[in-house]
Amino acid sequence: NDEIRITSSGKSSNIDYILNIHNKSSTYWSPFSPNQWICFEFRKHKIVPSNYTIKSYSYGVGGCHLKSWVLEGSNDQNIWTNIDEQNNCSILNTAFGVHTFSIGKKSNLEKDGYKYIRIRQTSRNWHDDDRLVLTSMELYGKII
Repeated sequence: NDEIRITSSGKSSNIDYILNIHNKSSTYWSPFSPNQWICFEFRKHKIVPSNYTIKSYSYGVGGCHLKSWVLEGSNDQNIWTNIDEQNNCSILNTAFGVHTFSIGKKSNLEKDGYKYIRIRQTSRNWHDDDRLVLTSMELYGKII
């Protein structure tokens, strides 16, 4: 995709499928390491985010589902602004759990948008390991 580039902290196959919220056939699995992340780069634009949706993967309760994370924005990948934070969130702790999270106004920088949006796991998942595992994620907001 020439509009959005997706990178991750861990070695992975092509993770572009992560943008398809209807995806049920591919799952992103990071290595066993703390603070794993997935970053969305808007190559030709910036985004002023308003919401984001995450879909967990096929395992049931107690699987490697996200538990605590931050959504961060940046324009240079050096300085990150915390956009949203979830701690001990059980909403995604189910097979193919889907939820849309709202983003409140956090900083003046949001008016100008972000070139990079990153989701970073901040604690062990519901399976009590450090892998970041999800099937898909969508970002919503104003493209500028």
